[in-house]
Amino acid sequence: MMNPDVVEKLWDVIVIGTGIGGGTIARCLAEKGLSVLMVEKGPFGPRAEQQSLRSDVDDEHARHVRGYWPKPLHAVIDGRASLFYGPLGAGVGGSSAFYAATLERPERHDIDHVEGRSHPSGGWPESYDAFLPYFERTERMYQVCGSGDPLSGEPGSSLLPAPALPHADSAMRDTFEKIGLHPYHIHLGVRFLPGCTMCFGYKCPRSCKMDGRSAGVEPALRRANAALLDDCEIKVIHGEKDSVSHLVAQRGGEVLTLRARRYVLAAGALGSPRLLLASKSEAWPQGCANSSGLVGRNLMFHLSEMVAIWPKRDALSEGPTRSIAMRDFYYAGNHRFGSFQAMGVDASYGEITHYLKNIFDRSALRRLKAIRPFLRIPAFLAARFFGRAKVFVGIIEDFPYEHNRVMLDAEDPGRLHFEYRISSELTERRRAYRKMVKRKLRGQRSMFLSFQPELNFAHCCGTLRFGNDPRTSVLDRDCRAHDVRNLYVVDASFMPTSMGINPSLTIAANALRVGDKLAAELADEKLSSDPSMECPMLLSNSNAGASGDVAVVTGAGAGLGQALAVELTRRGVRVVGFARRKAGLDDTAGRAAEGLFVPRLVDVGDGAAVQRAFTDIQRTIGNVTILVNNAAVYPHRDFMEETAESFMETVAVNLGGVVACTRAALATMTRSGAGRIVNVGSFADLAPQPASSAYSVSKGAARILTKALVADFSDRFPDIVITTWMPGIMATDMGRPDGLDPGVAARWGAELALWRDRSLNGAIFERDREILEPHSLKRRVRDRLLLRPRAVPRQLVPAG
Repeated sequence: MMNPDVVEKLWDVIVIGTGIGGGTIARCLAEKGLSVLMVEKGPFGPRAEQQSLRSDVDDEHARHVRGYWPKPLHAVIDGRASLFYGPLGAGVGGSSAFYAATLERPERHDIDHVEGRSHPSGGWPESYDAFLPYFERTERMYQVCGSGDPLSGEPGSSLLPAPALPHADSAMRDTFEKIGLHPYHIHLGVRFLPGCTMCFGYKCPRSCKMDGRSAGVEPALRRANAALLDDCEIKVIHGEKDSVSHLVAQRGGEVLTLRARRYVLAAGALGSPRLLLASKSEAWPQGCANSSGLVGRNLMFHLSEMVAIWPKRDALSEGPTRSIAMRDFYYAGNHRFGSFQAMGVDASYGEITHYLKNIFDRSALRRLKAIRPFLRIPAFLAARFFGRAKVFVGIIEDFPYEHNRVMLDAEDPGRLHFEYRISSELTERRRAYRKMVKRKLRGQRSMFLSFQPELNFAHCCGTLRFGNDPRTSVLDRDCRAHDVRNLYVVDASFMPTSMGINPSLTIAANALRVGDKLAAELADEKLSSDPSMECPMLLSNSNAGASGDVAVVTGAGAGLGQALAVELTRRGVRVVGFARRKAGLDDTAGRAAEGLFVPRLVDVGDGAAVQRAFTDIQRTIGNVTILVNNAAVYPHRDFMEETAESFMETVAVNLGGVVACTRAALATMTRSGAGRIVNVGSFADLAPQPASSAYSVSKGAARILTKALVADFSDRFPDIVITTWMPGIMATDMGRPDGLDPGVAARWGAELALWRDRSLNGAIFERDREILEPHSLKRRVRDRLLLRPRAVPRQLVPAG
């Protein structure tokens, strides 16, 4: 439940958005002692999440819980309208939670007018030298590592040493140096902790990658004067002509009013102008801070030019190239271009398929959905052609034009909507860039992969540009709105030009710069008192068994459940057994390894009782790391003998028990990012026996639930492994006298519960062997063409 003080309080600063700009300024202000409320449209999300930013997830709620921007973008590009999912985040950390952590300084001529390299806008209102100390502070805050650019004439960056280049990168560096280019280790905001998986393009589960969350929001929240409202959308800004009075927000079904002395907008270069345009009132007839009519205009992206480069045949080049950048193509022939760097992917079948589908979804052919699956054919042919090629991307700077703009969507005002025309001069610069790259890579086998101009929708900027003249800019040099004295902006929309580099470092540096200005402005005002924020509970498994695991086994008072509980204790696992009869639990305790079995009288059909039990386990023993959903009832009633009540009583145990126990276990597993769930299943739904209607329906539904859980969690928490196990008919009260000895089956079940391989997610085992789901003819043909090895069922071989 939300602390009412958060809503009732007058904050020093409210920050709207927690991406790289919002997260950075929130930390800066909190560390200066100001009371700061961060408001984020998306969820906080467990730290352990690991999903990538996927465009194939199209359910709005599924996108929301994963931290993706929930709705498709409505784009009109060169007069052609389309709806597609852009590479935008909507959770704590914003899009930076998924970024590749590239944090590089711009060139001096990106910001200043430099003799011989004229600036598109004549230069920013603040100079490169004014930004310089903030570049250095950002590099320290984000723990940026890398090596110096050999072509740079600027003082050395505040970089940490970079790890040694992997073989693939070292081979490409040597290749580039031999043809006269100047590669260097790209500048990355990554701590490279032991076991770092370099989750570029993914959420980082360990705060190894430094982003708006790990470097901004989380450090801010460690202070008592900062708070966060997640899952909270600002609907409109209210105020007088020259100041904001309050924000109207919605969180769940509740409408909130939020107030502060200063407001900082950091909702992204598409989201921030949309909110200002939506905040029309008598005081602001064109929208908040829009007397110039420029809110949303001057939208810029970068053009991306992807190039496949083949390493020399004798080079050690296994694996994708990740760490190389160079600026040999940054500026040439009076043309402004940009950096050139490795993408961190090979030209593989999967990557090419993903790329082609993204292009298709934005093309005029997107309505011909039957064509989409056939994109695999050119992807397959391309993958065979490219082989060992490494993929690099070149950036081409975009220039500001007022006709390129963010607008309110008339059909859906909450949707992000923009119009953009690719200018003739950008097309000409692209042509010149491709010629230059081809010339400088002469002698090196390479191929352009972009056949048409490709806009980088992750690099949108410029829609609330800062400047000295209120007639030609929305913000002043301190990024305060010209029209509204207590409103600031710190996302990429402040940028008057797009530069030739990833904008992340510049956005964060500007946020620190504005944070200093804002804090100085508030320094003489009385700071409000702040409620202390509750720290997250630290959980430990000090009472776990020798294996370090705590398992819950349901139905542990008899039969297979009892045998599983006993077998797991013999393997050093602390087991909490749920059952409805004390005598059965006492019997299990007498068979289990001494001191490792904890009996709990719990009816799994009672969701409240299950929740109380898990809460007590967490308090007294520790985190549940293994859950075996075994409990079931089999009433052996003909359907006409069932009543609605008796039918649902069976469903409450066989399905409801799985739901209740799984939800309770996942509450802690998602915090740690790891866990093991084994759902004991049955083929009863596929081949129902007479007098088994309630049992067959409930067990079949539980098996489908397992698949649904895998769909919900496997991309975000790959180390929470969920598996179905079908042990067959047992020689138990529910089975037959000639069935399998539950003690034998329990050895397989325990082995499966302790097996934590990610590839087991969604697997189905019957007794001791994996069941492989049959593939379609199309899938079998594709696997054969791609020379994929034929899958072999895995087998459970109990230890000892």
